[in-house]
Amino acid sequence: MRRRIVIVMILTTAVALVVILIPALFALRAAAAHEQEIELQHEAFTAVKQFEAVGTVAQLEEHFISAYLPDGTLLDGDGPTELDEVTRQALAGTPGLATAGDYVIAAVPLSNGGALRISEELAESERSALIGVAWLCAAALAIASLSYIAASRLSRTLSNPLGELAVSAGRLGADDANDARPRSGIAEVDRIADALRSSTARVSTLLHRERRLTSYNAHQLRTPLTGMRLAVEAEIAHPRDDRAELLNELLQALDRLEMASDSLIATYRMPPNRHENTEVVELVHAAVSRWRNTFELSGRAISTTSSGHLIARTRPGTVDTVLDVLIENALHHGAGKVRLDVDGTRDSVLIGVLDEGAFDDAAPEAALFSMQPLDTHGIGLTLARTLAEAEGGDIVLTSRHPTKFSFIVPCPADDTPAEATAAP
Repeated sequence: MRRRIVIVMILTTAVALVVILIPALFALRAAAAHEQEIELQHEAFTAVKQFEAVGTVAQLEEHFISAYLPDGTLLDGDGPTELDEVTRQALAGTPGLATAGDYVIAAVPLSNGGALRISEELAESERSALIGVAWLCAAALAIASLSYIAASRLSRTLSNPLGELAVSAGRLGADDANDARPRSGIAEVDRIADALRSSTARVSTLLHRERRLTSYNAHQLRTPLTGMRLAVEAEIAHPRDDRAELLNELLQALDRLEMASDSLIATYRMPPNRHENTEVVELVHAAVSRWRNTFELSGRAISTTSSGHLIARTRPGTVDTVLDVLIENALHHGAGKVRLDVDGTRDSVLIGVLDEGAFDDAAPEAALFSMQPLDTHGIGLTLARTLAEAEGGDIVLTSRHPTKFSFIVPCPADDTPAEATAAP
């Protein structure tokens, strides 16, 4: 691009100079010839005054001066003996001026009826014209040089920002892409840069959300898949008479897979329905039933004493996914029995997941909800809090000894939760 801009500007300048210089050269030559004629006439009148004053012709350098009698006889000087038209015109009483061959000739009448003739080579005006041409060429060269410098600077001014835009566009979506570039000062380029910067921010946000969705999906699909494997392994080790039981368990696990995936996709790709009301207590009982076999295989127990009806403003899939995360966290990182409690206020529903373990007093709560490898607390709890916040709720650590996490879900604005019986 830079080379093309320079070539175009140089060619444009060259064409403009040619268009201007050719007429200028002809005009300069004509002006030099006209100036020579005027000077020659002036010198002729000066020579006449001098001849009439002293009676002799005073020769000038590079000029030929001669005086003629009224009958055309050469009186003085080195002029031709044969009269030319200009000299005859002067003898007739009229000053004359003409170009003959390589000379410019001027003739002026004398007071005695004769004539004075003066001539000069045309080369004098040609030399003057050449000097003017040299100055014009020097000016043209200076203009061409300035044009090249301006073209180079303009090409850099245009190509450098565009090159940076190309680099930014090539790194679109990269984690280490840096869009903090100085403005070029070119309005059009800066508008493109702003549009690209906005697009980069949107793409980065979308990529970040998709990566988190993929990571969360993998985390949430792991538990149902593990349950399916355990069910199949248990069936192989101890076959049951009714194989339909195994198939029903596998179907329930597949339903859990589908529900977990749909819940995450709905949370990350669709805005929450602020008017969707969900019966929370039923979902808590379903979660306890879903995890009971897994806890029994681990030699532990899970239960809930919650009853009644509590309505929360959230999606059922979100409640199921968050409860699965909190229950799995209690299974792998807690101890003893696990109990789910439900309580309601005018503004929110609180679902508590309590185990008999203890959480380190020195560990900050914020560390629980940071993105960590899959074999620690982090990603699951981060996922749970993300889902809760998407619904206008939250996840908090309400007790360290024993460990208890509370899932806070907002209530409908025009509903008051019914009383729920929670375990002490």
